Parts: sequence; structure tokens; C-alpha cells
Amino acid sequence: MYKILWNGFKFGTLLQIAIGPICLFIFKTAASAGFVSAESAAAGVTFADAVYVLAAIWGVGSLIENSRSAKKYFKYFGSIVLIFFGLSIILEASGISLIPSINLIKQNSSESAFIKAMLLTLSNPLTIVFWAGVFSAKISERKTSRKDIYLFGLGAVISTYFL
Repeated sequence: MYKILWNGFKFGTLLQIAIGPICLFIFKTAASAGFVSAESAAAGVTFADAVYVLAAIWGVGSLIENSRSAKKYFKYFGSIVLIFFGLSIILEASGISLIPSINLIKQNSSESAFIKAMLLTLSNPLTIVFWAGVFSAKISERKTSRKDIYLFGLGAVISTYFL
């Protein structure tokens, strides 16, 4: 049991090495709003990854992969959201804000960082396709039980928060 959880953690750790838009968002949050907000953003990313891991295990990834129109829609939607977040980060340096602040959430609060990081992570449709591929390969690799798949996924998600 612990070996599978550990293998999932090691696999997730390899994924965390890549520096992408989410990593840069967390670095920016840490620099501008502090450690607590950056930890909150990391929790948002972890939550979104957990949602995608569960969805992949339950087979949503296969639905997206098999539907040409859904795949195209998610690809364009994700690209637009990522471009929008990137432009927003660049323009914030000159005082221009593309993303309106929500009155219920303070702009530099840890709640705001959690929501922004979660939405940024959920907006990437390649994540669900990736996780679906990982779990398909894991299941076909050997006779893996459902419990083992969940443990592997849990290990990968835990690594998101710790790294």
C-alpha cells in the first residue's frame, strides 16, 4: 500500500519540476503577497489537480479524448484562459488590471490566491487528458486494483502541495 502511494508521490514530484504558468503564478504571488498567499495558491492548485485526477480515474478524460468537438473546445478555451492570465500578469506590472477584483475577496488575500490558482489550473484542458493517459497506462501496465490507482493518484496529488 505504502509503496504505491510512494510511487505516486515520486511520479508527481517529477511533474513538479517543470516550470510553467502555474509555477510562475505562485512565484509572483509569493513575491507580491507573501508566503501565506503562496501556500493558499498551492492549495488551490492541489485541489484542482485532485479534481482532475479523480475525473481521470472515473473516465472523463476518455470522453474528452474521444470527442473531437469537446477536445477542440477545451483546447481553445484553455489557450484563451492561459493567454489572458499571462497578459494579466504582464500588465499588472504597469498598474493595469485585466481581472476585476471581486468585492467579497480582498485582492491580495490568501482566498483570492486560492481561487485564482485553482481556476488557472482547471483552465488547462491538457491536464485531464494527461492524467487520463497516466491512469490508462497504469491500469494496462499490470493488473492494478482500483484501490492501487487511487493510492497512486493520492501520492501524485500530495506531491503537488509539498513541492
